[in-house]
Amino acid sequence: MKYKRFLVLDSFRGLCALSVALFHMHISGGFSEIDFFRGSAILVDFFFVLSGFVLTHRYGVNICNSFGDFFVSRFARVYPLHLFTFFLFFMMELFKVIATKYGFSFNNEPFSGVNSLDNIIPNLLLLQSWLEVFPHESFNYPSWSISVEFYLYLIFFFTLQMTIKLRLLTWFLLPFLSFIIYDISIIPNEALRGIIGFFVGALTYKVFTCSQNLILKPMTTNVLEAFLLITLFYVVSNHFIYRELISYLLFAMIVLIFSKEKGLISNVLRNKLFVKLGSLSFSVYMLHAFILQTSSFAISVVEKLSGENLSVYYNGIKYLDLGGVITNNVFIIFLVCIILFMSVLSNKYIEILGRDKILSFKNVFYRIIR
Repeated sequence: MKYKRFLVLDSFRGLCALSVALFHMHISGGFSEIDFFRGSAILVDFFFVLSGFVLTHRYGVNICNSFGDFFVSRFARVYPLHLFTFFLFFMMELFKVIATKYGFSFNNEPFSGVNSLDNIIPNLLLLQSWLEVFPHESFNYPSWSISVEFYLYLIFFFTLQMTIKLRLLTWFLLPFLSFIIYDISIIPNEALRGIIGFFVGALTYKVFTCSQNLILKPMTTNVLEAFLLITLFYVVSNHFIYRELISYLLFAMIVLIFSKEKGLISNVLRNKLFVKLGSLSFSVYMLHAFILQTSSFAISVVEKLSGENLSVYYNGIKYLDLGGVITNNVFIIFLVCIILFMSVLSNKYIEILGRDKILSFKNVFYRIIR
């Protein structure tokens, strides 16, 4: 099948990344505190499902023989921005060392806890989510899912060397067995989440290819899209038994139906603003934690200099409170704007430029050795 971009799914990716950013905001009385955003951490599993679907679309039709081309292309896609954001958090720890000398105090000492020096190498090698001995949410904590996905690329490549029947069987067994051993501590749960989601996505693409000749009536498509969005809102907003299992099936259905791009909601999500947000999704996801921590530190400085108390603690979690519901919500919008602005820059100068530099170096290297 000819490679194509799924613009509606890109838009979903962008909206999910922004929702995860809002999940990590703790601002008293803000709209980030509604149930949907409080449950949006589960949307990371949507990223895994979507990645499995898209990579199977790109690579999984035929047996892929060139490990070098495959690995370099995936490395170039994720590592430049991962390295950049890790550097930002490393510099933040250095800044905290200096700040403590001027009387500032922090919940955690510089280079301690999850951001200790022991966790630098695992982060650089993207191993933090695969080994129980390392905290998976260290330094740039959203990068735990990038750690999972990076090595899933390698597992995925090896499945592409199998015959089609064995490949499909493997894609089924990997998530099935991961469900069985979940919470047994054989493999970290974060890695198992990725395995389940990614290969559910790969299987979803197989269903997609088998259903190409199935044409739904416009009304049926519109009803399905609306039903899936309502169900998504409910599942994300509520906690109930088997929520995780249901979410994987729901995400697979969303990817399958919206990949057709036929309904009214799909038409809305093809709007250039949503598509642009989709193109920024990786930067939004990887940068937001640094921006939020920087803003929290800035508030602490204001508190120290002014003597005003601008934060409160609920259940051990620090919430910013700038003096009222309106002010707090305006601050959330301000943070979202900063995240989007910085994401535009990082997408252009880190993601794309870094990817292109790595790929051009690969091409030069290939010409030399040949």
